[in-house]
Amino acid sequence: MKADALVNEEESYLDDVQELLEAVDAFNDKTLKLSLQLEEALKKTRRAGRAKIRQLEYALPERHVKPEARDRRGSSKPEASGKLLELKLPVFVGKLLEFLAF
Repeated sequence: MKADALVNEEESYLDDVQELLEAVDAFNDKTLKLSLQLEEALKKTRRAGRAKIRQLEYALPERHVKPEARDRRGSSKPEASGKLLELKLPVFVGKLLEFLAF
């Protein structure tokens, strides 16, 4: 008799634990879903913010734009630097081959 009561009590305890685990799983699923929605909304907001910044930068006169933003503005004609880089060949010094910095 006492053993049956103990088994019933243990089964009841296991059922309670199972219900709690299911509630925790449901909570985790819900928080994961909300987290993914939040991440997606954040990406959209950042994208819209960057687009708005670019739009405002293009509307500004060139002298008001930061130098690092000027590179993003682009132009129809690429700028020429004027000179080509000079290529230096290796120089033999004694028994070793020494490469000069480019």
